[in-house]
Order: sequence, then C-alpha cells, then structure tokens
Amino acid sequence: MYIVLSSFEGVECVSSFQAVDTHVYILKSIRKSCSCPSCGNLSSRIHSRYIRFVRDLSIQQVSIHLQLQVKKFFCDSPACSTRIFTERFVWLLIVSTKNKLFAGSSITNCINCKLV
Repeated sequence: MYIVLSSFEGVECVSSFQAVDTHVYILKSIRKSCSCPSCGNLSSRIHSRYIRFVRDLSIQQVSIHLQLQVKKFFCDSPACSTRIFTERFVWLLIVSTKNKLFAGSSITNCINCKLV
C-alpha cells in the first residue's frame, strides 16, 4: 500500500517507520518528466536514480527524516550546455545542512496521513 501526500507534489510515500524520537518516511518521485533547469526543455529520458536524505526541523521533540528517491534526466536540447540534471521539488528549500519545507504544514500532513 502507498500513502499519497498531497502537500508533497510529485512524490508518494512508499513506507514509513518510527524509531525512538524519530519518524522516517521513504518517498519516491512519481514524475514521468521534468524540465531542464538551464533551458526549460521537457525531458522524459531518465539517466539514473539516487536517494537524497533530508532531515527536517524537529516537531515536538521528534526528529523527521525523509529518504527521497529522485531521478536524473538527460537534456536532449542541442543548444543546452546541461546534459544531465536532477529533478527539483518546489516544496524543498535547502538551507545549510538542514532543510526547511516551504509549506509549514507539509510534515504535519505527512504524519497525519492515512493509507489509501
């Protein structure tokens, strides 16, 4: 069973578990294509996949960890200097070594989500 997260556009939660003072959510990208950040060309040709580890600020003394499987795509535009790029997520803002989520309620929605 999958958990669908409406606050996290482009991903679904495939599993989650709890450890002492920690919630871990394993997320997977569900996008079929992505725009090149350099030229804007839409690409559906996948180069590879890898796992990003995102640690968010604690909620009520509970640490939140996201394991996000993202894709790298090829940019096939001959005029573009970027050949391979990683998909990006609007809801994720990188700040130093920790991350903040754009939508303040996103993690709360994830914790309270129900199996579909």
